[in-house]
Amino acid sequence: MENWLDKLGEQGEELLDSFFYFKNKTLQCGWTEAHLSTIWLVFQHSDQNIMAYYYPELKRFSEQGALSKSSIALMEDRLLMNNGYKQIYGSQISNGQLHDLENLDQVNERRATMDLGAIEDYISNWDLDFETEKQRMLEQ
Repeated sequence: MENWLDKLGEQGEELLDSFFYFKNKTLQCGWTEAHLSTIWLVFQHSDQNIMAYYYPELKRFSEQGALSKSSIALMEDRLLMNNGYKQIYGSQISNGQLHDLENLDQVNERRATMDLGAIEDYISNWDLDFETEKQRMLEQ
């Protein structure tokens, strides 16, 4: 069954573009982090091309403090994972495993810069152990 994101097509993209018509005035228009977080959620779970297209603008909102850094970290990781690269912040779980990570030993330092908690705590939500995941990645 198709969901509404699958049906976006050209008309839907025009609608999404209209949201960003105000991109230079977003903060002045009274849009809050909650508004942008909702928009982020739509893009985070949208088609890869749509996510990549809007990522730079969402990152700009994050740099301005209008969208959480953690949201951008999750989107960056998803974009990397979907394009066959290692993730940076360790936010993506794929096929019951932590998707491969860059520089395993510095992941918590990178996560802290994006207001994310420790990776050990995060992946325990999926009953995963970081040391086990780390060993698996090192053995590949």
